[in-house]
Amino acid sequence: MLETLDLSASITSEEFDRHRDEIRLALSRAQRRAWQDRLGVLIVVEGWNFSGKAPCVRFLTEPLDPRGFKVHVMYPPSSEERRYPFHQRYWTRLPAYGQTAVFLRSWYYHVIEEPIIEPEMAASPNEALTEISQFERMLADDGYLLLKFWLHIDRAELKRRRKQFKKKFALRSRYAPDDNKQHKRWDRYLQGVEEMLARTSTDFSRWYPLPAIDTRFAQMSLARTVVERIDERLAARRWQREHAQETPLVDALPP
Repeated sequence: MLETLDLSASITSEEFDRHRDEIRLALSRAQRRAWQDRLGVLIVVEGWNFSGKAPCVRFLTEPLDPRGFKVHVMYPPSSEERRYPFHQRYWTRLPAYGQTAVFLRSWYYHVIEEPIIEPEMAASPNEALTEISQFERMLADDGYLLLKFWLHIDRAELKRRRKQFKKKFALRSRYAPDDNKQHKRWDRYLQGVEEMLARTSTDFSRWYPLPAIDTRFAQMSLARTVVERIDERLAARRWQREHAQETPLVDALPP
């Protein structure tokens, strides 16, 4: 899946500025329509370290009404959280219907990072992916719109950004030794990510891999996809309501 991405995809700063107000307005309207229709929206933002996840989330949420969304930055589970099934801490953060929740990292920690960073705590990849698919199936059955984004960069870009971040004094607090593991074990991480994307991208829970070497391109692409998928889901719900009114609940009894 990732090998088909065009990592050279980019937009100019002029083009970005020209469309920024347009997409911000579209996001605001989409949020309002989702609230009116009581559509719960979950947005998962995953990707390589230093791939621009936080800037994408910031660009996505800046025009939104703060009363209608929450951003959850998910760190590795605490010792207390490990006393419960892995998805318990995500259930407690689900949005109410009509609200939006953005997960900056998510339950996919258990298949991306945990097997490498904390192998003694990790379930088998097959078991973890099966549990995640079941979890997302339940979310879809409960009426949530689930959108998942993977921000993709190549190994050379990861190395360049890691060095750049480490050198900047203001960002040193954001740099941790574990951030180097993805570069050192790139092939192992990449294999796990590819399997994750292949096995958990479904009709009800699709992955949207985005080229992220150009951060502006990733931000705009993510925002546009969110607007398009919300509009698409709302249109489908309207169609279902209209046609449900035309269809009798039971067949007419025979004379």
